Amino acid sequence: MASPRRLAAILALTGMLLGAVAAASLFRNSAEGADGALPHRAVVPALAADSPGSSPVSSFQIVVIDVGQGDATLITVNGQRLLIDGGRSGTTIKARLQTLGITDLDAIVATHPDADHIGGLAQVLGMFKVERIYLNGDTSDTATWDTFIAAVNVEGASVVTLRRGQNVPLGGLQIPVLHPPSLSGDSNVDSIVLQLTCGSVDVLFTGDAETASETSMLTAGVVRDVNVLKVGHHGSNSSSSLAFLQALDPEVAVISAGLNNQYGHPHAETLASLSAVGASLRYTDTTAGDDSVIMTSDCATYSFSVVPGGGATLTHTPTSTPTTPGAATPTTTNTPIPTATPTTGGGYSLPACYSAGQNTCNCSNFTTQAHAQWFHNTYDPTDVNALDADDDGVVCESLP
Repeated sequence: MASPRRLAAILALTGMLLGAVAAASLFRNSAEGADGALPHRAVVPALAADSPGSSPVSSFQIVVIDVGQGDATLITVNGQRLLIDGGRSGTTIKARLQTLGITDLDAIVATHPDADHIGGLAQVLGMFKVERIYLNGDTSDTATWDTFIAAVNVEGASVVTLRRGQNVPLGGLQIPVLHPPSLSGDSNVDSIVLQLTCGSVDVLFTGDAETASETSMLTAGVVRDVNVLKVGHHGSNSSSSLAFLQALDPEVAVISAGLNNQYGHPHAETLASLSAVGASLRYTDTTAGDDSVIMTSDCATYSFSVVPGGGATLTHTPTSTPTTPGAATPTTTNTPIPTATPTTGGGYSLPACYSAGQNTCNCSNFTTQAHAQWFHNTYDPTDVNALDADDDGVVCESLP
């Protein structure tokens, strides 16, 4: 007969095994969505390197990638990489990641379903075996969203819906989610907002969060001083309220926008508000080349640089003139379709369907989305050719 001590040990081991079986069953049930739906879970799975005893974090790097009129930000901590959004073009984000020498990617955050944030992510998922994909739980009826979700299903990664109060693990850091607390139904307002803190250095990533998002965060008391702000919504005046910026008090603000974009981003009112809080500005739209902005930190200090061989500089004179915060933003007038008929520009050729005064082009006349976007921005800003089917500023979203 077993001794009391041996019997107690056997009972304890049996209890542990039964608990493990129950936990595995619970995990499996939570991971299986109904009718083949994506497995959204509230619990954020951690990689082995994020568990207790992992290497302490002493440095990190952030690259605000120049993807034109869109967003993509790469964070590297202890060799692990998180990509926040992927711009609108798979061709562009692939080229940028290759330039940076990226050969692996651990996780992706899609801040919200807009094409200029998720359009390149299907290409990214085809390049890397990603372990975790974070979404805000919103959906879209666009072809771009359908392509992205199809790629997510093929990837087989853990898919997690993020809410305020959760953390995204990366290389030993826990990156808090500040927004959204729930979905409002507005795509931009529901953007995921993350804050990276390492030592005494804080960086805030805001996606396309707008003033309603900012008010929500201020009311919840989750906003505090940061060193660096990734400016919301490409510098639109629908974001970056003065109250929000004053609460953040950023030393540096980085704006991701396209060179000479049709929206006028960044808006003069936003630039004025950033100036009012004393923020130094960095831009991804300084030239027609690769203007990606690189931030490197030892968790006590930080510095900025540009991609070697790229077109960016660390100084930039904005094309719009800042106004007093709160003043009306100058009216932007769309450039009319030219009466002349040039054949090339911006590295692209005009399609044969185009002629002055006759606009009969459709998406089949272009080989890439970037080509169609260039044509739209330069020669058809009022969208006479109806290339922007869902009126989100991104044309021919089905093209590569």
